[in-house]
Amino acid sequence: MNRAFLVVLWVAILGLGGCYKESRVPPPPPTVPPGKWTPTPALPPTETPIPEPTPTVPGLIHVIQDGDTLWSIAQQFGITVEAIVSANNLDNPDELPVGQEIFIPLDSSP
Repeated sequence: MNRAFLVVLWVAILGLGGCYKESRVPPPPPTVPPGKWTPTPALPPTETPIPEPTPTVPGLIHVIQDGDTLWSIAQQFGITVEAIVSANNLDNPDELPVGQEIFIPLDSSP
């Protein structure tokens, strides 16, 4: 037999020949060279602010009755009409629906 034929036969039997070549992809380079990394310092913890407590004003709830006016309610409790309007954020002090609850501040001192 021809010597070249035997070599081809031997390569084919052992699977060492052919045009297939395994591709080898090199690993990606590291983003930071080894030994050059410096840790980022930890951030200090943030503190959640504690809201100031809302000052409470002593008072009571008054339910508007038929015929009530802010002036009559203020006279009844010994306070000013302005104190009632301010404590209740009333848009229209002349409009007091029967059954509406309003806060009557009893201590107007600072």
